[in-house]
Amino acid sequence: MANILELILKIKTDELKYSSSIPDGIKNEDIDTLKEKFKSKFKVDIDDQLVNFLRTCDGLSKNGYIVYSSYDHIKDEVEYGLFKNNELWQKYTGEVQYIYFAEGSQDLFAFDSKSLKYELHDRYSFDVHETFQDFDEMIQYILNGMLGIYDDDDDDDENDN
Repeated sequence: MANILELILKIKTDELKYSSSIPDGIKNEDIDTLKEKFKSKFKVDIDDQLVNFLRTCDGLSKNGYIVYSSYDHIKDEVEYGLFKNNELWQKYTGEVQYIYFAEGSQDLFAFDSKSLKYELHDRYSFDVHETFQDFDEMIQYILNGMLGIYDDDDDDDENDN
């Protein structure tokens, strides 16, 4: 599996074909403020892996996936901010134990602050469909989805002839 930086570079290269770009990373001087706000809002420390991702690109949107940005903003009538989206999802679900980091067409990507696991939820039923070892594994899954790269568990079909 390609690493995170390689996947972001592929997305960046793909966006350039369409005269588009990806967001710059969070500024170093804004990281402490983000850490304080995150701790205050969610009562847990921000994951260093998330901070590293945001240093590379502060939010990302492609192919139906949105990775939330460190700052709340609306673009094309879509909310991209981490804090505002969490406020909205927590109000909608009534579940404050989840910290939402990204979404896809029918997916929500979250951290469960009780079980300490990163999870893929169905955005309509909120059932957990997959768990991830850490933030990096979850963001790789999302970046692969942005690029249309999906794991295919049907590799054994070749032997079924």
